[in-house]
Amino acid sequence: MWTLQKSIAETSYIKSLPGIGKTQREILKCVLDHGCWYSGCGWLWTSYHETERLMESLAKRGLLVATTLETGKACEYTRYDPVVSFDKDGKINESRPTPKAEGA
Repeated sequence: MWTLQKSIAETSYIKSLPGIGKTQREILKCVLDHGCWYSGCGWLWTSYHETERLMESLAKRGLLVATTLETGKACEYTRYDPVVSFDKDGKINESRPTPKAEGA
C-alpha cells in the first residue's frame, strides 16, 4: 500500500546508498514499489536484458536478493527481491525473507 510516509522513507533510503547511479536508484525504487521483479511480472526498464543487467548489478551490491525458481520441465526464472521493505508508516523492515520455490 502506498502512503506518503512510505514513499518518503524509500526515497531517503535510496538517496543514502553510496556508489549506485541514477538509473540503479530508479530501478531500486521500482522494485521497492512493486515488491519484486522477474521476467514476465509486468514491467521492464527499457528491455528484458537491460532490466536483468540492472537487477544483477543491484544484487551484487547486496541491495536485492536473487533467487532462481523452477516452474516446470527445464524452465526456471530469477526473481529479485529487495533486502529491505517499508511498512505504510515508513518504518524499515530489514532482512526480508527470500522466496521459496513452489513445492519446496
